[in-house]
Order: sequence, then structure tokens, then C-alpha cells
Amino acid sequence: MPPWHYPESIKARVIALRDEYERIFVRLIDHLPPRSDIDKHYLRLTMIGALSWDYGDTLLNPRDLRYRVDEEVESKILDRQ
Repeated sequence: MPPWHYPESIKARVIALRDEYERIFVRLIDHLPPRSDIDKHYLRLTMIGALSWDYGDTLLNPRDLRYRVDEEVESKILDRQ
């Protein structure tokens, strides 16, 4: 459920938590040297989306999922083989 549908009593806290979570990815991506054709904004949204949905679909534990995402980022986004 999007934050604007949350009760007023928790809406500000939910939005603050979401913003804090997104800042983690902003800092992470700022430390990566992605290829020049990669848009950092959409990379961040893609990573957050993958982590939000993939865990339940693949039945990977969080550690294995992290390694899988790392492999994808390094091989396709950072262009490292």
C-alpha cells in the first residue's frame, strides 16, 4: 500500500523510513562507477524493486539474493567480467 493511503498517525514515519532506505541505495550507487549509459536513478529503483519482489519468487535466502544481485551489478552494470 502506498504511503498516501496510510493512516495519518503513521504516514510521516513510513515516509521517513522509506526515504532513509532509499538513501542507502543512493550512497551505494554513488560509490559505484556504473557504465556511462546507466542512469543512476533508474538503477536505484531497479535494485530496490528487485530486492522487494525477488526474495519471495526465487526462494533464495537474503544472503544468496545479495550475492546474486552483486553478480548482476558487476557483470552487466559495471561491465566487469
